[in-house]
Amino acid sequence: MLSTEDIMLVRASFAQVAPIKHKAADLFYGRLFELAPQVRRMFPADLRDQKQKLMAMIAAAVGALHDLEALVPRVKALGMRHVAYGA
Repeated sequence: MLSTEDIMLVRASFAQVAPIKHKAADLFYGRLFELAPQVRRMFPADLRDQKQKLMAMIAAAVGALHDLEALVPRVKALGMRHVAYGA
């Protein structure tokens, strides 16, 4: 269980990332493909939609940290979809 302070710290950190979400997504996928170049083929050539989905999911998760009972099933479902994709 996250404390109120933990949630506030995560939200404050994400508030600093949100204004540069496009750069953050670029950095994430750049590093992912650097560490695991074999996964690049699992993604479309144009990553714009994927990057938006990444940042939207992170924002949703950060916004739902106060309600883990609602968040955990969503994150588990996301993980199951990624298994189906071969991730």
